Amino acid sequence: MGNAMLAGSMRDCRNQTKSGLFLTGLLALALCSLVGACQPIEPGKGRGVLLIAIDELRLDHMSAMGYDRKTTPSLDSLIDKSVLFTRTYSTAPLLIPAHTSLLTGCYPAVASRKIPKRIQIPESNRWHVPESVPRLSIEFLSADYSTAAFMDTESLNKFGAYDHGFQVFDQDERQDRRARKERGGLALSAALRNWLAELGPDRNWFAYLHLRDLSRIWREANPKWDDYFPVEERDSFIPPVGSTDDVFFTIPRSRWAGWPRTLAAHEQRYDGAIRRIDSLLGTLFRNLELEGLFGNTTICVVGSYGLQFGESGLLLRSGLLSANELHVPWILRLAPRDESSLKKDLVNLQGGRRLTHLASLVDIAPTLLEWEGLPIPSGMHGHSHIPVLNGEAESVRSHAFASEGMVNGAVVFGEEWAFEELRFSAKSPELLEQWFGTSNPRGGLVEQSFHSLQPQGSSAEAASSSKPSADEADALKLALADWEQNISQTREILQTSLESDHIEDELLIQRLTELGYLGELR
Repeated sequence: MGNAMLAGSMRDCRNQTKSGLFLTGLLALALCSLVGACQPIEPGKGRGVLLIAIDELRLDHMSAMGYDRKTTPSLDSLIDKSVLFTRTYSTAPLLIPAHTSLLTGCYPAVASRKIPKRIQIPESNRWHVPESVPRLSIEFLSADYSTAAFMDTESLNKFGAYDHGFQVFDQDERQDRRARKERGGLALSAALRNWLAELGPDRNWFAYLHLRDLSRIWREANPKWDDYFPVEERDSFIPPVGSTDDVFFTIPRSRWAGWPRTLAAHEQRYDGAIRRIDSLLGTLFRNLELEGLFGNTTICVVGSYGLQFGESGLLLRSGLLSANELHVPWILRLAPRDESSLKKDLVNLQGGRRLTHLASLVDIAPTLLEWEGLPIPSGMHGHSHIPVLNGEAESVRSHAFASEGMVNGAVVFGEEWAFEELRFSAKSPELLEQWFGTSNPRGGLVEQSFHSLQPQGSSAEAASSSKPSADEADALKLALADWEQNISQTREILQTSLESDHIEDELLIQRLTELGYLGELR
């Protein structure tokens, strides 16, 4: 049975049982309240892998990182049982490319179709994952894991081949929204639990849970959570509102609430929304414990990308290549394996560890695969961090890269410095004028800058007048140039292979294969 037919039949089965499972859940909660507490269900032998991706979550707004509001008590508690990677960078500041990396373990440019920007089509139609690109879901499905994705977006769709490898692909589709009483994280986490209830206790499973609640808060009021924290009017600045979404130094039109609010009030609303998501996840984790699933489940919580509050030219928005948008949390709670690896697991499973070596979104897929004892497919760009967890290596990468923002360009993060290159287009005079103050800047359309990274990989870019040494600067520039060339050539080969079986330049293919950018071309 093909993936699409299998996904459809399983979805039908889930829909038929959903109401019954919901009533069963209500009855169970009622019984729990009568007896005072629920006893956890005896765990089965099945292993689970749960990857939770949260859009627009900034690392520095988590209380675990010392933030002055208690935004993430549930995640803080999970971190006490987990490893927190404090220097993880996203591969892109936008939804589709960031999730492309999480789902494939590859840099997102490989899925960017060769369509000129002048052609007006929906943004999601510009993305398609080629068959030759590895997928985390397919690796788990091939190893006989049940697989499901619960997506809070229409953009990561079947047209882009983002459903491949998922037996269940539950998506927030426009036509379904009016029928739903709830949407977003609450509805999707309930759908996840319903799906898990259908699996046998001895089934291995992998699930991808996408939470986009933070992106909707600006237009959807929530009295309980909007004012959960007292507003701190340390910043009385009321930002202007733009006429479009691609705009610098003003609030995008789609994120304007319809009345003047200070920047501090916007931040208050954002922090309250983080607290709401944290509460939702706390409930999900408790339910997994009651259902006997938590102990055997590896839980990975990651921010897919962050957003700016005006630090680098954007307000309530992401799309540039600043650390505020790209520095994200990665929490990894590993489930114990078999007794033969118990000694190593005792090191891996130590809770409360904070690792400060460089990590990237592309590293999450190979890390999960290696922990589950599954082979990492060729052509997966990321590196597993299990050697670091085992104490066998201090780090697995010297640089982290990002691109695919609202303007052309890329950034490389090193140990102490980041080098960013933005390339503007003369075809966007409004953006040029907003950014440079003129539509014809003297220095040209390319802006290069170095940013000093604060100790411990803080998400903010340190304000510093100093510059890296000449050797450090040259090394960063060379690393970025090499990476961009390799990724561009890899994209050209993979996207061309969609249209033709014959690909020229076998030596180039061999070189990119040896560097790990290409796997087996199909």
